[in-house]
Amino acid sequence: MANLAHFHYEFFEQGGFDPGATRSYVIGPWPWNQSAVVVSAHPFDAPGQDRALDVTEVRRRTTPDQFLEFTVRNVGRDRALIWYVEIGLISP
Repeated sequence: MANLAHFHYEFFEQGGFDPGATRSYVIGPWPWNQSAVVVSAHPFDAPGQDRALDVTEVRRRTTPDQFLEFTVRNVGRDRALIWYVEIGLISP
């Protein structure tokens, strides 16, 4: 039976996360060997705003510790001040 885990991260940027801009993150080290990792990002819901985020790259790096590297792009029309990253982990 698979084991599931969820990690929630919140980000705030006073100057805002502009449309077309990217942010890159490195999280770890983690003992995620032989695990599937899913990364999604979404902006804080603000009425009247067109905000959308896309996770454009996901990499797992060993050095020999394991790290998760990912890039988030603002693909909406409006600046995001608050956004969230959700990481799902599926392990045997």
